[in-house]
Amino acid sequence: MSEAAVFAFSDIDWETPEQAPDGLRELSEKGWSQGARRKFMTGGEGGYHVQHSYMPPGFEVPPHRHDHDELFVVLEGSCRLSDGRWLTDYDMAVIDAGQEYGFEVGPVGLRFVVVRQGRAATTLSE
Repeated sequence: MSEAAVFAFSDIDWETPEQAPDGLRELSEKGWSQGARRKFMTGGEGGYHVQHSYMPPGFEVPPHRHDHDELFVVLEGSCRLSDGRWLTDYDMAVIDAGQEYGFEVGPVGLRFVVVRQGRAATTLSE
């Protein structure tokens, strides 16, 4: 039996704007300046790509889509999806690949994880 792969939160660095893909660098710089942070916790081990994010109160993620399905899990805080529905502590949303969505962070900020089966490319809507 092999050992479980363990990914300690404190051992993983936050992604910096310089590490963001070219088309997302401006959004990453804006987020970073306002306190938004993201860590890529796993990179495909066991078939999972997991990222952990924090976003400050009022931060807006513009409409966009990914090329992989995702499970979006709120750990703390809240956000209002572009369709008007709110997610709060422990709520989840399954977002299909290619589905456009965005969200606005609620008054206490938002800490969440996203689980995918591949490192997703992001396309901002125009």
